[in-house]
Amino acid sequence: MTGPNSAHHIQIKSKHNPKIGKAKEELFRSAFSRIDNSISRGFHLEAITITESLICDRLETLISVVTENRIKAMNLGPLLKIVRQLPEFPPELADEIDDWRIDRNYVVHQMVKITTEEVFDWRSRMKFARITAIRGQSLIKDVHATTNRIK
Repeated sequence: MTGPNSAHHIQIKSKHNPKIGKAKEELFRSAFSRIDNSISRGFHLEAITITESLICDRLETLISVVTENRIKAMNLGPLLKIVRQLPEFPPELADEIDDWRIDRNYVVHQMVKITTEEVFDWRSRMKFARITAIRGQSLIKDVHATTNRIK
């Protein structure tokens, strides 16, 4: 595991290394299970962050495979800009990811901020976090299936 500079690291492909493939498979299995458990226990922010990590991983891998270039780890926004340029990736799925990304940003960065005259109480914000987590849970399954088909 790496420290705070991990965003500058190049993603390692598992295609030619079965050990990496097995480790990645275990990480994915654990991540999907953790998302399910987090949502059922009310840890929606945890589910959202794991979901984002999975989506980013799938998009980074897809970009690397389609462009035949290894890319560094990136945030979701920049990844979506690249993915939208790939004819292999469905534009409607990119739109869904982007919509979810906006909701995710609100949940993660605006939980206690009031930025409009409309005031949403804590309960409303947590309900929105739950909805965002559940949408993300469904979305990552679509992203995973789509990227697996394309690769």
